[in-house]
Amino acid sequence: MKSRIPIMEWFSSNSNIDKVTISDLAVAIGEHGLVQLPSFQRDAVWNEQQIELLWDSMLRGYPVGSLIFSGTANFSRLNLTTRTLQNTSVTKAGEMRPIDSSTKYLIIDGQQRAIAVRLGHMAWVSGDKARLWIDIGTAAEAGAHRLFHVCNIKSPWGREATNYQISQAQLELAQGGSEEIFDRHNEKLLSLTWPLKAQCPVPVADFLTLYDGQKHNWHDLIPPEWPQERISQIMQLPIDRKALSEWHKRLSHFEIPIHLVREITSVEELGEAFERLNNQGTRMSQAELFFSGLKMHWPAAHDLVWQIYSDPATGRFLEPIDIVHAVVRLAAASDKQVQGDDVPELTLKDFKRLIGPSEATGSFLAKIKAYLAHEPQSEIGRFHAILRHAKAMLQYHPVENPRGLPLPALSLLSPKFWHTVVVWLDHNYEDKALISSDISKRNVLQQAIFDRLFVISTRKHRANTLAFGIAAKAIGIPFPSGLILRKYFATGIMASDFVFQTAATYAASLAKACDAKGDLFTINDIILLFWAQRESLHNWFQDYDPTLYFGSDDLPYDVDHLIAGSKFQHVRHRHPDFDWAFPHNQLHNSTGNLRIWPKHLNRADQDANLEYKGLLGERDEFFPEDDKYQAQIAYLKAKPFMLDTFGAIRAASAFAEEDVDLWREAAAMGDERNWIKKDRIGAVVKAITRRSVYLYEQIYRELEWESWGKFALKQTWFVDLSDSPIIGETDSKLMEIYVRIS
Repeated sequence: MKSRIPIMEWFSSNSNIDKVTISDLAVAIGEHGLVQLPSFQRDAVWNEQQIELLWDSMLRGYPVGSLIFSGTANFSRLNLTTRTLQNTSVTKAGEMRPIDSSTKYLIIDGQQRAIAVRLGHMAWVSGDKARLWIDIGTAAEAGAHRLFHVCNIKSPWGREATNYQISQAQLELAQGGSEEIFDRHNEKLLSLTWPLKAQCPVPVADFLTLYDGQKHNWHDLIPPEWPQERISQIMQLPIDRKALSEWHKRLSHFEIPIHLVREITSVEELGEAFERLNNQGTRMSQAELFFSGLKMHWPAAHDLVWQIYSDPATGRFLEPIDIVHAVVRLAAASDKQVQGDDVPELTLKDFKRLIGPSEATGSFLAKIKAYLAHEPQSEIGRFHAILRHAKAMLQYHPVENPRGLPLPALSLLSPKFWHTVVVWLDHNYEDKALISSDISKRNVLQQAIFDRLFVISTRKHRANTLAFGIAAKAIGIPFPSGLILRKYFATGIMASDFVFQTAATYAASLAKACDAKGDLFTINDIILLFWAQRESLHNWFQDYDPTLYFGSDDLPYDVDHLIAGSKFQHVRHRHPDFDWAFPHNQLHNSTGNLRIWPKHLNRADQDANLEYKGLLGERDEFFPEDDKYQAQIAYLKAKPFMLDTFGAIRAASAFAEEDVDLWREAAAMGDERNWIKKDRIGAVVKAITRRSVYLYEQIYRELEWESWGKFALKQTWFVDLSDSPIIGETDSKLMEIYVRIS
């Protein structure tokens, strides 16, 4: 795309304000990097809706605010670095580079709008992670519809597409042999998808460059990769050509004001201008301001943090800001001059206290550099190596860590829990045998699952600060899950009536609740399922990347009900106990009636009965090839599922073999909505509660919660220490640490 006004002519009248068309702006911020970001700018943060609304405003002629630039001539001598703009928030940030003659301006305010403008002018090529569409089918009635739609690798079918719409579109493409639609890592994905909420979507970049209403027809804008039947249907739509021509004219001539800040002569002045002026749109958080200040003093921090964030071996379970926060906490924990030895939240006040102006920068910044900068003869830094090890301690591996969690479950852990693990690793990193021991791995997993299950949200901040402090002092011993849990009880993190239940007492409490017609469940958390199904989930989602998915509805797995919710609705007949047993779907939605299942498999059978789901047949048998369940045979036997027997399906579902007959009675095959029999209601209650106990018991037994709980709740420190496998040979060191934290 050729710019009509060369960038060299911007502000040519010596005025501090100019107007440029959005196409000129897109060219300037493109690959040549005529307009770039200063080192301290944050990364792209706008979501799909914000991009769509900006383009909608420009089409309607609404003002979208001005951009603020600064010239680069004054900053070359200050060694200021810059980077090109991302295409969207889902693409990798550009690497820092010194200012050169090709860079004319820096964006001080307006980065998010500039990125959105650039996206609409980008002709999509294989590997691009986002695409902007305009719905020309709404031209005649634009005021009543969304006009623009973003498709990206997080939401390849557009924002707010329903599960039914997605499944139908995937089926349409799959019939044509396009299996890439299920793979968010596939570079061709966005050439196959389109926004399902649009009537007639076409790429904005093609609309701006190819459509003129005369030489080119709107039919030329339809992507040829689409299914032929869909193309034929769209070709029949009545499109308002006059409205399209008007749209093209408005967007081609839309101008954005740009202000030039000339009188800035130092990095501090530039940072002050940035903080003062960058107040439109999405405001920067205190943590982002901290990171910007760090990049201002040490521009290399940006690339080093992104190297960690982009590494599959760290898994993207910590966002760049969380990585910076972890490093700051480590630096504080190792710096005796830092008051409090912890920085539980990143704030601008903390930045000024710890790092300060550039001329005063000293030891604390040096400690941060020591964690992030590459170590001698290594391509990664100390923190990068520590975070890799933390992920390995938590992640399931059939040989190296069989008690670990599958990758999707790691995204359920809070960033600050990761901080607690890395501070312990940092302070014990030279002891390779200790940090790689099975005891340390078990203790880390004990704490991770317990925190997720039992520490309520209102107490998580205090619990984390306490746990971080204990882990920082636990030098020479396995990860101190026992000490942390003991302190939880001693300081009131756990509620006064909390009972660390054994599997037996948990089962008894459920039975008692059933008899009393009371609350049936004290634990209801998805992590129990992730744990029980960890081997299957590991096989199915080995490349899981949490940043590829847009919200819980977009994940590659579903939380599937074993007895579907539809079986509890619109019932034919009901026993008087029905409403007691299933109040507000409490029992139906409890963990005992759930499994984690691949989404496109679940979409095929989510409302089916247990027989249809393959959960009731003989262990070594399978659907006969002439059976009515032909659809299952095809997808269940294929890779990566490899489920070729009913026993394999049950094992993958964490479904106990000994309970098959009980579930068969609960399912009432062929009469699922008839609840007149009291025995059937009792079978459902018993089946679901037994499975809840089955799930809890696995964690309790395999992570040795009984000995862990006894240690944590022991009232006298000196009694029977030698009997606890948590302690082993390190009782004197534990004594010393316990005295320090008490």
